[in-house]
Amino acid sequence: MNKPSLKTNIPLFFSILLVSMALGLMVAFQFRTAGRVDSGVPYDRVQLLTTELRQIEREYSTLFSEAIDLEDKLAKADKGRPEASQAVQEELIKVRQMAGLTRLQARGWK
Repeated sequence: MNKPSLKTNIPLFFSILLVSMALGLMVAFQFRTAGRVDSGVPYDRVQLLTTELRQIEREYSTLFSEAIDLEDKLAKADKGRPEASQAVQEELIKVRQMAGLTRLQARGWK
């Protein structure tokens, strides 16, 4: 049996080595990039939250303008009847609470 010489196997050896190294690098890069993928927030969820934020901002501005209007009415009512002033004052307090314009008071809270 005739043994193949080393000189005839060198090109075959280097071609297999080159292909193996290329495949190894491709697999290594694949694992690195797969580990770095940021899950983040889905686009649909971002759209939903943006829509809700805009709606809440509109409600806030409406309630804020209503609170300003009631303060003006309260100032006018103070000049007039005291019972009307008390009713408007109570309504103003309710609107301020709904708009989130009241200060929180609790132990340990400044």
